[in-house]
Amino acid sequence: MHSFAIVSLPIIALAVICAIGGRVLKSRPRASSALGVAFGMVFFLVIAVGFGGAGIAVLIQGIHRHHRTTICISIPFLVVGAAAAAGLIWGGPIMVRSGRVKMAHPNEPWLWNDDWARGQIPDRAAGGAVGAWIFAMLWTGVAAPALFGATRQYLRTPDSKLLLASSIALLFAAIGVGMIVWAIRATVRAAHFGKSVLSLQTLPASPGGTLAGTIHLKQPLRATGPIRLHLTCVSRDNTGEQSVEMTRWEDEQHLDGLPESSAGVDIPVYFALPRDVQATTGGGNSRNEIIWRLEVTAPAASVSYRSRFTVPVFHVSQPVTLPPPDAAAKYRHLAAPPKPTDLPGIAISRLADGGCVIHVAAARNPGLATVWTSLGAVLTTAMVWMIRSGAPIGADAIVAALMAIIGVVALNAWLASATITARPTGLEIDCGLPLTRRRRDIPTDAINDITIVVTGQMGQITYYTLQARLEGKTVALAGGIRGKRNAEYLAGQIRQGLGIESQKPAPAGFPSAIGVATC
Repeated sequence: MHSFAIVSLPIIALAVICAIGGRVLKSRPRASSALGVAFGMVFFLVIAVGFGGAGIAVLIQGIHRHHRTTICISIPFLVVGAAAAAGLIWGGPIMVRSGRVKMAHPNEPWLWNDDWARGQIPDRAAGGAVGAWIFAMLWTGVAAPALFGATRQYLRTPDSKLLLASSIALLFAAIGVGMIVWAIRATVRAAHFGKSVLSLQTLPASPGGTLAGTIHLKQPLRATGPIRLHLTCVSRDNTGEQSVEMTRWEDEQHLDGLPESSAGVDIPVYFALPRDVQATTGGGNSRNEIIWRLEVTAPAASVSYRSRFTVPVFHVSQPVTLPPPDAAAKYRHLAAPPKPTDLPGIAISRLADGGCVIHVAAARNPGLATVWTSLGAVLTTAMVWMIRSGAPIGADAIVAALMAIIGVVALNAWLASATITARPTGLEIDCGLPLTRRRRDIPTDAINDITIVVTGQMGQITYYTLQARLEGKTVALAGGIRGKRNAEYLAGQIRQGLGIESQKPAPAGFPSAIGVATC
């Protein structure tokens, strides 16, 4: 009992400090840097003293009583306490220096980050590999004993409930194996290419301006295909227990024919940013953050290349009037219209009057529909198990509500379709489920523009919805369009059929065969 009380005290104290400090910092995202530094120092001090002291006390008890289990319990607390003490010794001066920089440059937040201030941003390949191993080991360390215990219990006393528990444990263990494979691949990639560094020419980049720089690799890339550069503006919601991210804007380029040598390769970066995109905000303490990421991938014969950089995009009082030269222009592939194979489930036909008909078929995204259906099946299984085991009615109601929502989403993913007819006289929209289809006609003079908006994301795939922008409102035309390039192409086809022009042209001097979407 003494050991339990000793171990519980630092955990309770840490939870209280995190709750108070996190609430204060989140409610005051512009709080003074001194407050953030003080909270960080107290945080590490409580962990070092609390966990280290608890570990020492439990260790002494275990040695005194010759109790091996108690001694083993003390080891994790001693390790955490020692790590916090090391963080306080080496990280304390860094936090103090960061606080001083924030006070010296309150209106230049890109200078608060050491990498941004130097204009040299390293990728996090090595750190990502370490994080992948830590996460994989933690997951597997929990899933493997659970699988072993549930299977052994089921073999002793076969029962349907134990079979279900063993099946769930097996699923989690399989996910753990996948995580280990992911960690191995990340480690091999980091060891093969080393650390890539993005040298910025625009510090910072700003909405309406450009993001320009060069990525330096110390090893030759030997790419077997074009290099893909993907720039995204992501909003992160920190209000819940877990952060939720959503893509707000994205652009993509493909480079080919870059010169390489034994000393490595330089990848030029040049993106034009629309004026209406959001700038970087937050910094970890705000409820909502805007983060800009540049991801670079390239296929290779042995190990594919992948790196990711967090780049600064801020509004500046004195923007640069002349953008730097576009070093990527001679290597860039201009955007070409998507091929029919790029638009699965979508057919376009021309009309004699210059219009077009776009048919967006049902089940055009079978992978996404399968995910929702599988999630619904898991909830259905859980619901049946809860009913058979006599779970509380409130829990049944919550699961039933989730089942209903996911069921509607899955039904739309499999069965919803749309037919859009764009003529010089107007739009004809016929969309919905087979038994609940809706039809609407919109004259051309009532349409200001055809735009796209992000409405979903699964992994690296972003899904868009086509919209007709009217005076003071928008009308959804079709959803579930994979990728910005495809969505912009379809929006352009509808504009062409209506005989109207986009109100958001591409920035001057930047190649684009399709146009720029709203953020």
